[in-house]
Amino acid sequence: KQALTGQVEAARQAGVPADDLEIIVTRGLERGVGAAMVGRFLETSGQVARQGLPVRPVLDRIEQGLSKGVPPERIDAAGRRLADGLAKAKPLVEELLQNGLQPGTGNAKDAALETVARAGEQNLSAGTMQGLGETVRARGQSLEQFERAVRTLSFLAGSGMPADAAERVVQSGIERGLTERDYGRLERKVSDMVRQGRSMDEIVRAADRQAREGRIPGDGRGS
Repeated sequence: KQALTGQVEAARQAGVPADDLEIIVTRGLERGVGAAMVGRFLETSGQVARQGLPVRPVLDRIEQGLSKGVPPERIDAAGRRLADGLAKAKPLVEELLQNGLQPGTGNAKDAALETVARAGEQNLSAGTMQGLGETVRARGQSLEQFERAVRTLSFLAGSGMPADAAERVVQSGIERGLTERDYGRLERKVSDMVRQGRSMDEIVRAADRQAREGRIPGDGRGS
């Protein structure tokens, strides 16, 4: 621990919570992670905090990786990948706000940065997310609606839907004014169809239809 004192202090001064620093150092060393690698975890966390980016997603990824016994090199790579995604998300989100997208409330900006970064990890392009943001802005919606739309985009892509089809579904959802509840139903419907082994063409058609209609046909959960 003594060898890491300077890095711990630097991360703390950058704004990383002391409790998290203690968890990373203690848990890492207890699991046999070398001091140099633990130092990399601290460096990544501090770098994110210094850039004014939400550090919690990176801390969670590191801490959960240590808890699950993930190899430290993979934890380091995953943490740095997310940190890089957050840095890339910042100008995209800030440009949307500068162009007139309503900022929303509370931690909407941090949530949007995290969601855009995670979408980027699924190889969803910045251009796609920029386009969704412009649609949200044009409809007078807020950063919260943008974040929810991108989260559904990531879900659809992660379920195996081609990126262009996922983008089309979400664009329709924005235009129809889907709510948080509507997006949740859309995701459940797609998840159910994937689990049932339905073809992706069939899943895309169903998602297209319900996004256009603004409801989930045959959902069975009420409106």
